[in-house]
Formats: sequence, C-alpha cells, structure tokens
Amino acid sequence: MEKIKDGYLTNLGLSAIWISSPVENITTLDPTNGSAAYHGYWVRDFFKTNQAFGTMEDFQNLVKVAHKNNIKVVIDFAPNHTSTAEFKGMTFPEDGRLYRRGIRM
Repeated sequence: MEKIKDGYLTNLGLSAIWISSPVENITTLDPTNGSAAYHGYWVRDFFKTNQAFGTMEDFQNLVKVAHKNNIKVVIDFAPNHTSTAEFKGMTFPEDGRLYRRGIRM
C-alpha cells in the first residue's frame, strides 16, 4: 500500500495490480518436497483470508487505496484449485478438504 500511496506504482505507469487469490490455503507441508501453500492455489477455505497476505481488513484497505489512486485490483481466483496434485497414488496434505469459515464441509 505504501508503494501505491507514495506514487511509485503510478509513476511506473501502472493502472492495475494482479494479486494471488487471498483465500486461506492448506497449511500442511507437501510430503514430497516440504513446500507449503503460500501462493493462494491450494484453497482450504474460500471464506477466510490467507494469513500470509493479511486480514480481510488489510485486503479491503488495499483495494480502497488502489482505487483512490486509479489502480484496479485483479484477483487471480482459481476455484478449481482446492488440493495439491495426486502423484503415484500418494495422498497429499488435507487431500482437497474444504471448509466454510473454519467448519469442514
């Protein structure tokens, strides 16, 4: 938000920013490589925010600041990404379980 407020992004000629999906991801590490889902594409709960990205209030403030500075916000929303991939019969973290505001569906 600071780079928007101080004019850095608009001085670069940007009129939009593209962000990863801000929804809660699974937090279990992938057993094949130890990676975690910080990126926004292993959704666990579409109704909660990704802790790595901040709170819903943080997100709303980002959008307000961007719009105030004539910058659009594009969310890379991929509703079909709710699990890690399956590989050679292995079960991956949380195996696609979905939650709604913290309650398993």
